[in-house]
Amino acid sequence: MQIDSRARLSGVLLIDIGRMFRQAGLDGVFSVAFVRDQLEMDERRVMRLLRALQREGFVESSSDRWHLTTESVPLRAAAAAKPILRSTADRLLAELLLRIDRLNKSPDFLARFERAIVFGSYLGSAERLSDLDVAIQWQRREMEYDVHLRANNRK
Repeated sequence: MQIDSRARLSGVLLIDIGRMFRQAGLDGVFSVAFVRDQLEMDERRVMRLLRALQREGFVESSSDRWHLTTESVPLRAAAAAKPILRSTADRLLAELLLRIDRLNKSPDFLARFERAIVFGSYLGSAERLSDLDVAIQWQRREMEYDVHLRANNRK
């Protein structure tokens, strides 16, 4: 989800709200104190924001806790970065694959990359992409932990 970097809800930047949602953890349960600390706001402003988030369907209230709803998922993952051209994504992916190859050939690197998987908007046909999503799977070169730790400490 792309959002305007200046967009606000109840006076708070949406990008900051999305960041707070990510900090709420996988269960998405949080308190008024959590919001206060994350956004550095007084409790009155926190309550005004929570009511606005509730009206928009992003959160639900349950006694002294708040819960993120499924409507909050896109905002949780939102980015304010400008879209990139597919040609830029192609270049960045090629550079990443070269670095992976270089690192896998280097005895100085303590891990090796086993797999890189591209997903998201890059797999479509659009000329402008929100970003380049790549998942990386790596493994320690030395499987025995003590040997790996000694090698790491030498680096």
